[in-house]
Amino acid sequence: MDYYDTYSPVAKLVSFRTILALAAQYDWDVKSFNFNGVYLNGKLEQDKEIYMQPPPGYKIVGEGRVL
Repeated sequence: MDYYDTYSPVAKLVSFRTILALAAQYDWDVKSFNFNGVYLNGKLEQDKEIYMQPPPGYKIVGEGRVL
């Protein structure tokens, strides 16, 4: 079992080009989604607690600051 390895499914550039070519040929609408922006700019509920820790080696300057 791969307990210590992390794998992420990644689409190849050829796949994107093929989908865009099909969209152009069949006049499909193409939409995009920004995954990073969703996580960084997502709305949090007021009553939920968020637990997080800084990355290793990061120096914490003071309490209540944005990292």
